[in-house]
This record gives sequence, C-alpha cells and structure tokens, in this order.
Amino acid sequence: VLSYADTKVIELEQSGWGELGDISDSESKATRYPIEAWGDEGTILRDAVTATAYFSQVPLAMAGQCVLGALANIIQQYVNAPYSDSNDFMPACLFLLTEMASGGGKSKTVSQYSHKELIKYQKEKRLEYRTLKAEWEAAKAATPKKDLEVWLFQNPKPKQFILFAKSGTLIGFLDNMLMGNTTDVAWSTAEAALFLSSHSLTSETAKSNISQICDIWSGGEFDRLLSPRYSTIDEIGMDGVRFTLDLQGQPPIIAPALNDEVMSGQGLLPRFLFAFPDSLNGTLVFNTDDRLDARPEKDKRLQAYWKRCRELLDPSQGSLNKDEDGRIIRYNMPFESREARKALADYRTERERSLQKGGTLEKYSEYAKRLHENASRIAAILAYFNNKHFISVDDLSLIHISEPTRPY
Repeated sequence: VLSYADTKVIELEQSGWGELGDISDSESKATRYPIEAWGDEGTILRDAVTATAYFSQVPLAMAGQCVLGALANIIQQYVNAPYSDSNDFMPACLFLLTEMASGGGKSKTVSQYSHKELIKYQKEKRLEYRTLKAEWEAAKAATPKKDLEVWLFQNPKPKQFILFAKSGTLIGFLDNMLMGNTTDVAWSTAEAALFLSSHSLTSETAKSNISQICDIWSGGEFDRLLSPRYSTIDEIGMDGVRFTLDLQGQPPIIAPALNDEVMSGQGLLPRFLFAFPDSLNGTLVFNTDDRLDARPEKDKRLQAYWKRCRELLDPSQGSLNKDEDGRIIRYNMPFESREARKALADYRTERERSLQKGGTLEKYSEYAKRLHENASRIAAILAYFNNKHFISVDDLSLIHISEPTRPY
C-alpha cells in the first residue's frame, strides 16, 4: 500500500492527536482487605493479624496471608473441609501467593511473627532427630554383622522431621513424601521464583508435575512413576498427604507466571488465593515513641496467638485419633447447620452467576469454580484454631469478599 502513488502517510500525533496521555489510573488502589473475616476485635486471630501488620509495617493483606499460611501448615494435618453439595470432604491445605515490590516487607520481617512457633518447633524436632540418629548409628555400629539384618528390620533409621521449608524444589518435596519423611508439609518462601520459575514448572515434565500438585490440593494424593535410578524410593504414589504453598514474590516474577497458559489451563493458578496489596514504601515510621519502645515479644496479642499455635503443634497424644501406622486420622469438619451449608452453597451459586456474559468473572471461569472450595478450607481452619468442631454461618462470613480488581 505504501508504494501506491496516492498513498499518504500522516503522523497522527503531530497532525491531530497531540501528545499522548497517560492511560494508567493513578487513583487505582488494591481491593480493601477484609480484616473482619478474622473475627471481631479482641479475638486471637484478628488481633494477631493486626499486630503482625503493625510490628512488620506491612499491609494487612500481607500479614493476613502469612498468618493464613502458618495456620494451614499447622492445621492441615488435623482436619478436612466439607463440600456444600455432598457428604465428601476435601484437604484443608492452601495455595497462597502474595505480590510485593522489593523492600515491601516480605521475608523474615513478617514470618518472625506469623511463623514464630513453627520455626521454634521445627528447630526442636531437628535437634531431636540428630540425637536419635546419633544413638541409632551407635547402636548399629555395636551390632554384630550376623545380627545386623534382623536389627535393621526391628530398628528402622529415624526419619527427619519436615514441617516446612523456605527453600527447595518441587521434586524434593514430592520425593520426601514418597520416602515417608513427611505427610504434612508447607513450602513457605519469600522467593516465589524458587517455585514459579523452577525447572519443575518450566521443563518438558511441567504438565506432569503440575498435575501432581493439583492432585495433592484436591484429594491429598498423587502418582509418580519414577526412573529405576531412584533406588532409595520404593513408592510410586502417596495418599493422605497435605501440601501448603505460601509464596511471596516481586512483580517481575509473578506477572509471567500469571500469564502462563499451562499453569492456568491445568488448574494450578486457579487453586491459589492471591493478594496484591499496595506497597507502604515511603510511609513507614521508625522514630515515634511507640516504635522506639515496641516490644513485640511482650505483646499480649501475639503471645495469645503463639500460645495457641504451640498447643496445636504439640497436642496431647490422647486427644488425637490415629490409625494402625500411627498416622493422625483427620477430623471431617461438619457444618453446624443446614443454614451454614446453604451459606457456602449461596456463595458458590453467586460466583457461578458471575460467569455469565458481562459478569465480573466472565473470563476467569477456572478461578471462579474454585472460590467456594477455598472458602470452605479457610472456614475449617479458622474454626479448628478457635477450638470449634463445626463450621457455622459466622465462620463463612469471609466468603463475602469481593474479587480482586487488579488482575493481570
């Protein structure tokens, strides 16, 4: 067309449009965080989120996500969450992803409050493991060779306790499950790239790996046919496992993942709960009397939260039902009433209607279909933390949260 004699080229910016404006919305704000979902002021969990946000100087959404990740890590071993339309139950594990710009307060700043008891408990278990391992090795060395085979059968090597890890690989987590080192674990890291940009999710086996972790989220089981070189792993599948993902990362890491068709199409990302809070950079305060005198370790709100976390991490053995292999039999958390079940069903129906043409979630059907499941899981976790044995209508108040207004 440019070669035609009568073709004219017009520079629109010069001839008519003038200087192009900025189409970004400077007034755009992150969706308000529903702090009320944690309970009334004065309750343990709401106060814990508020205190964590205060001492860390991070948005409520980040503090809430971190506390929720800690609770899922602890409680997923004890309960299952109910479906609204059947008598079946689902795992109470969660996949969480929080975006925050560099310097926004992630990493140990928040986790030192939200995960304090988990960190302390795991350190104690690791010390206990080292002691048991040393005793086992000494006893093994003292056993005559002719008796060693029988001794090893009667005295298996102690297994290392794994509650959560900050660094690792997806295959590493799956292998430790197959080896029986853990059945309830969380990957809690401020470096989301370790997961989202890992070889496991970007290689030729990505689809298979994604399928496995989706199976864990949905049903607590997965199958993995291993190469014969895995001589130390006998199992090719596991059931009764729980895996919580608690990830934080920067926009350059998260944006490509959210636009990955495989991660969305296979259902990995739709299982996540996202938080995109505005950064508080530039507004932090360090020089007031309150800040200078702050002693979070003496804060009664955090002390109450840590005390309950410890009770849940190390309950009296008589309070737990276990199978013949010594594994905890998870409690199927029921609805308190028909009204509670209907509250979840109402929310599910409401989200379904949002998929109609012109609806708020018309283009996000994979995500909308999972919202009620996450709502049930969170309600079960909060109820169990609060020492309740059912899910009430009040526990489901969190399902009235509006959808994010800043999707990629």
